[in-house]
Amino acid sequence: MEKHNYLILFLLFIVLLVLWSFAGIGVQAQVHTIEKSYSVEPGGTLRMNISAGNIVVRGWEYNEVEILAEVYGSPRALDNLELRFEQDRDDVIIRSKRVHRRSFRGRESERIHFTIYVPYHYHIRVNVAAGKVDVDDIDGSVQVRSSAGSIHVSNIFGPIDANASTGAINVSLLNDPGPVKLNTATGSIAITVPEDINARFVLNTAIGRVRCSLEKFTGSGNRLSFSYNDGGELVRANTAIGSIQVRSN
Repeated sequence: MEKHNYLILFLLFIVLLVLWSFAGIGVQAQVHTIEKSYSVEPGGTLRMNISAGNIVVRGWEYNEVEILAEVYGSPRALDNLELRFEQDRDDVIIRSKRVHRRSFRGRESERIHFTIYVPYHYHIRVNVAAGKVDVDDIDGSVQVRSSAGSIHVSNIFGPIDANASTGAINVSLLNDPGPVKLNTATGSIAITVPEDINARFVLNTAIGRVRCSLEKFTGSGNRLSFSYNDGGELVRANTAIGSIQVRSN
């Protein structure tokens, strides 16, 4: 009987602990939404220098840059975040940094999710310390730097330069792409192309495997270099630790 009572008390303690945990999350966690809109002419540049956050950028038919920033965190973490939005002619600039160098852990760390729409004919320059980046439908050059986080780029009518210190890179190319440079220190690289693509490929991995499964060229190894169809711009991919795959869509 005494063991039964101890078991009931233990289960009651676990339930109270879980309820307290959820209550703490409800009290501490906050969502702060920021919306910005800027009138611009095509040909400008989105410039982002972000300490941490996930970023989604999409091209659209309007001459406006629309920004939705959803900031999650405790009041203490949000007070430690400085987020700035600026316009310089047709360029839009977004910066974030922590006011104090000491970062908070667990529930007190802030998280930002950006959803941004820009004119189709626009250039993208993103630098993020930690976070995922997804860019799609841009008629302009795209440059992305992520110290820790994956990068996804697709449907770009211009040069692509993607660099992830730690994280995977996934790129979907058009049939006549601009120059493409993909680099990651630790992570895989996946390149999806149409079978009628005109390009040259130079693919290297130090520790891993390079695989190509196109109709007119298949091969594997740790280095592959080949010209496809009529050749064209150079698609270069390098990873120190990870695989590289080229496949058709």
